[in-house]
Amino acid sequence: MSGEGILTFGPESTALIQSLRAFPIELIGTPAWMKQQDAIQRLNAEAHRQVVAQSEEWVMQALVDEGKVEVLLHELIAVEIWRERVYPHLKEKASQHDFVRMKVYMILFHETNLVNLLEVLLYHASVASSLGDMGLELADYCFRRLLYLSSVDDLSSFLKKTETAAELDKLSDLDELEKQCKTITFNTAMSAITLVRYLAEHAEVIPMGVLSRMLNQNDIVLHLVEVLSNKPWRVRHKKKWHVFEDGGWKEIERDEVQRIGKIEGQLWLAFTYLLLGPECRKRYEYTEQKKQVILQIRNHLTEVLVDQLPVLQDMRRYLDELSLMPAPEATAAKSFMLEQVPETREKLLNSIRDWKRFALDVVAAFSRQTDEEKKEEISRLANLISSAGFEELLDEPKCELCGKDAEKRCSRCKTAWYCSRECQLAGWKKHKPFCQMVTDGGAAAKK
Repeated sequence: MSGEGILTFGPESTALIQSLRAFPIELIGTPAWMKQQDAIQRLNAEAHRQVVAQSEEWVMQALVDEGKVEVLLHELIAVEIWRERVYPHLKEKASQHDFVRMKVYMILFHETNLVNLLEVLLYHASVASSLGDMGLELADYCFRRLLYLSSVDDLSSFLKKTETAAELDKLSDLDELEKQCKTITFNTAMSAITLVRYLAEHAEVIPMGVLSRMLNQNDIVLHLVEVLSNKPWRVRHKKKWHVFEDGGWKEIERDEVQRIGKIEGQLWLAFTYLLLGPECRKRYEYTEQKKQVILQIRNHLTEVLVDQLPVLQDMRRYLDELSLMPAPEATAAKSFMLEQVPETREKLLNSIRDWKRFALDVVAAFSRQTDEEKKEEISRLANLISSAGFEELLDEPKCELCGKDAEKRCSRCKTAWYCSRECQLAGWKKHKPFCQMVTDGGAAAKK
């Protein structure tokens, strides 16, 4: 493991993976938890680097061999609960302190980190087969994210950028934190579409209870139809079209509107595996009402779409046949086994009685951290941001102030990007506290 934060295969990285553990809600944000968060971020960066380089994916293999995939899923559910139950009660107080606000953001961002890592891992059938009972939790997590996507509106709000220093001054620290939380919530939901696609693709190797929960208890197919109708990956804003791709919004030309994007492509592949896959077809319990909802997919299967994704020809034929026959019955033999129910989320929810009081205690604990603990966390963040592996995960940089493509970078902290000197000067007042923390932390780490 190099000093720049890039992981290499060896005893040190193996020990790091072996040390991963499931934390209770009460310990989220503690120094030990933050240290593990940093380790998972480094694993995420290395896993992505291996995919891009088409090299040996030892991160994936080691996580499977050491039985740590279930730990990652536990941490995902825990940080999701933290976002839902803790963050709303502490956001106002947290926004009043630079260090606490930064820490809250890093906790929220960990959900993105975990989902991105799982996207890389679940490409492999060996990972899907190692999910165990936590696969039920992943199925339910994806279900909750799809519920959000099927109803999310005001997508233009994600594209609204501050354009002047005066507008930036009006944006409070709480507003900024809320915007970050909203973005994380949306981004993780979009990634859930890819996770559903991989779970469906690996239907023959995932635990039977997981597939049954996806198909029948959660009826993931019908919720994907709702997401397809809502099309949250595309929005028209200020007379221009934008598409969500690679973790961010990109402006596209009018003639590109019908081009199938990566997220939409993943959704169509999910439909293909869920409706045409042998294992899914055996187990999906149709009704006439479900059939009519599923047939709505035909309205979206245009010639332009099928030309771009030829596998959808089979989907179109299947839907044509489905429209002419009674709702098909599941052919898999009914099991007398009791239905498996996910337990981890329920246990974590029941571990805290008074979420408001707990949230206030969390803010107080963060504020009481010693200068040494704060310095260690900030320096770890500074090292992570400056690492080559982390930069490979970043989307095309956008200006912190106006959202345009950015080429200039803060020379001190290396975290903020700007399109011009004017925007950098206008945004300095807001950026200065965070920049100072990261810069001081990085300098301390090098001593």
